[in-house]
Amino acid sequence: MPEVLERETFQLFHDNSAIERLDAAGGLVHVADLEWPLFDPEKPMIFAEYVTEIGATITDSPRETSVKDSPLGLYRNDFKQAEVPNLDSELYVPNAGPVKSVAKVIPWRKNLDRSKYPGSEPFETGIAVTEDVYEEMVRNAAFFANQIDNRTQRKLAGKVSVEEAADIGGESVVYALADKHTILETRDQYVVRRSLALNAIHRSIVEAKTHRIGDMEQDRLEALANILEVTRVACKQLGYGTNQTNATLRAVASNTHRSPEADQWWLGYIKVAARHNNEVRGKIRQSICSCIEEIGKHTEQVINCIDREYEDD
Repeated sequence: MPEVLERETFQLFHDNSAIERLDAAGGLVHVADLEWPLFDPEKPMIFAEYVTEIGATITDSPRETSVKDSPLGLYRNDFKQAEVPNLDSELYVPNAGPVKSVAKVIPWRKNLDRSKYPGSEPFETGIAVTEDVYEEMVRNAAFFANQIDNRTQRKLAGKVSVEEAADIGGESVVYALADKHTILETRDQYVVRRSLALNAIHRSIVEAKTHRIGDMEQDRLEALANILEVTRVACKQLGYGTNQTNATLRAVASNTHRSPEADQWWLGYIKVAARHNNEVRGKIRQSICSCIEEIGKHTEQVINCIDREYEDD
């Protein structure tokens, strides 16, 4: 049956609740949201068995083939979109210019010791990131500093001397960059925590060890959330709209929970997410380093402001 007719038949004769639930959760499969069974946290299982049992509860009907999961409204093209090479290919942009949602720190020294920083991509390569990471990152510390400085001095024009305005502008730059430094350090630790969950699942699959369900669930959720986040980033770079993105996220959920080869899908997606995490951390550390260097250019102005008394506006 042609794929278009399959979709129409699905819409006429199947319950959309599983699709709606997955779409509302962004593809994240929650055990607590599933109708049955209630899993015993003390029950021992290997990870592959655990996720496929969860997958069996998403909907009553099983996945038919590797390219068809009609209970979830998924067909060949949807699974093609969720293939590992398709997603991984769009996360890195060589010689990236100022592209929205693609992080690149400029300017940068070519002789920087890369052994001290995460990531292996060249400095010229942009990394596709979430909107939050893009907004948090200082992509050009000198430009960012000039914006803060100019805004501050413009606000003080005519109220203080030119020298005082320059000093206060420099002080504002230091405070703004210090805040960004703190935000970026927090984000870096967040990415590290997610990477630890990916590593735990990878180790569990490779070693085929038996664990308590209760010990696996937090890592499963954390790792899956990371994988789905990276998938959304790739979908955005691929130009997918809402429906296409949702279908891709559902396909990832199907591959990781309803496929007979679920463990292999997990390993593939973990490799993509772990590499992306490492490259994002590289850009974060480069951004932090550039913030620190820019702060150093304004320390004298901060010292000049030490004895200044400020008045509330």
